[in-house]
Amino acid sequence: MRVSVRIAQEIQRHGPKHRHWHLVTVFREPVARNLSVFFLSIEAFIDDFFRRHAAGELTNDRILEIFLDKFPHDQPIRWFDEEVRDVFGLDVYRHPFPQDRGFEVLHEDRISMLLIKVEQLNDCYRQAFSVFLDLDIPRLEQTHITEQDPSYAMYGDFISTVALPKEYLDRMYDTTFARHFYSSMEIDAFRQRWGREGAAKSA
Repeated sequence: MRVSVRIAQEIQRHGPKHRHWHLVTVFREPVARNLSVFFLSIEAFIDDFFRRHAAGELTNDRILEIFLDKFPHDQPIRWFDEEVRDVFGLDVYRHPFPQDRGFEVLHEDRISMLLIKVEQLNDCYRQAFSVFLDLDIPRLEQTHITEQDPSYAMYGDFISTVALPKEYLDRMYDTTFARHFYSSMEIDAFRQRWGREGAAKSA
């Protein structure tokens, strides 16, 4: 069962006088998110990936073809509709998002939700949690270190050269999700980073 559905069931089960729920969600620009998730679950899309890659059987062009063909690309741009609006009744797109600040707190009935942009997490998390819960968090604890994942070196090599087609970038960035949370300047930078005019330079 999805976590969001389970929480919604608990809210309904305990009735209107039960606790107020505080939910936190972080989000990332959709292309970087999709590429990262693809490599973290690479063998779900490419059988025997590590052996085949080590043997030189998989070029970056072939990996890109598989990514474009098999990965569920629309998940991040549908997430707030399917996991928040449809489950909790909270439509984040009805509330302006301060793109420069990088976070916002929304309230709906017995739910308060903190939204944080991953790209600005390190800069804004202390202020965000101070506003949200009146807490001072001196530093973040990292529980998943990407550099320690066995696919990280291959991921780094791939994104250093990948150039995604314009049609794919339009599909990801000409969306309510992208335009709501990211400025035109940010989106232009993402397009330049991942587009055929210039390959990515870093993770």
